[in-house]
Amino acid sequence: CFKATAVKKVDDMDFLNMRRRNKDADETSEADKIKDSTKTNNPLDAIEVPKEITVTAWYTPQIPVNQGPGEFWGLPGLILEVNSGKTVILCTKIVINPQDKVEIKAPTKGKEVTKKEYNDIMKAKIEEMREMYGGRRSGMRRN
Repeated sequence: CFKATAVKKVDDMDFLNMRRRNKDADETSEADKIKDSTKTNNPLDAIEVPKEITVTAWYTPQIPVNQGPGEFWGLPGLILEVNSGKTVILCTKIVINPQDKVEIKAPTKGKEVTKKEYNDIMKAKIEEMREMYGGRRSGMRRN
């Protein structure tokens, strides 16, 4: 296997790379706290998205197919593992020339949108959820 590494800019709506903001690391002065005393219930305020992440891909040129999982492709061999931020995608099984062919059907309903339209839709839906749930945390609690 060979290793390829790249630094990738992260999109604001990339949910795989979002993480909770570390409140202990946020050191603000008392003047800043007083100046910014208006508290918001926006759930996006508690989330941070890194500006860029390091992506590492392990590939094998012994299988000369320039494919990989999802958006990761283009190397001179099949990508077997991808480490992207905190996400790891690992190939556990390769079937070459399967007996049963798998037919992938194209979607018949829905509307094609651009990346900008998708981001606008996601922001609107997040805002809708925030209004619906009032910014409170829902779900199961751990004791």
